[in-house]
Amino acid sequence: MLLRTVERAVTLDPGTLSHALAKVPLKPKEPFTLEGYLDAPTQDLYQFQLRLKGKASLQVDGVPHPVAGDEAWTFVPVHLTPGTHHLKATFEPSGNPTDLDLRFGSRGAQTIRIEQFRCPSP
Repeated sequence: MLLRTVERAVTLDPGTLSHALAKVPLKPKEPFTLEGYLDAPTQDLYQFQLRLKGKASLQVDGVPHPVAGDEAWTFVPVHLTPGTHHLKATFEPSGNPTDLDLRFGSRGAQTIRIEQFRCPSP
């Protein structure tokens, strides 16, 4: 998974998203984008779950999906067909960026692991 800020692009280390973000020195309130490719094994209704103090936007295969609320859990359903899909998520934290909790799944969402995503070129 690729993390972009205004100043740089960094490929995140394997592990949970929260641990990978902690290794990248992001400033408080620094906007950033996460981008990567994920594989859906079957056609299904998948779901992203996220919580962040601040604002967020989510795109899957270039299609924007509404993200509501500040500090509350937001559930974003996405119909996916089998194959590879592009995820782009932009965050504007109002506090510490490592407070982001992002989960994904079909029958039960799980904490995102960096290994689930292939990284685009920086």
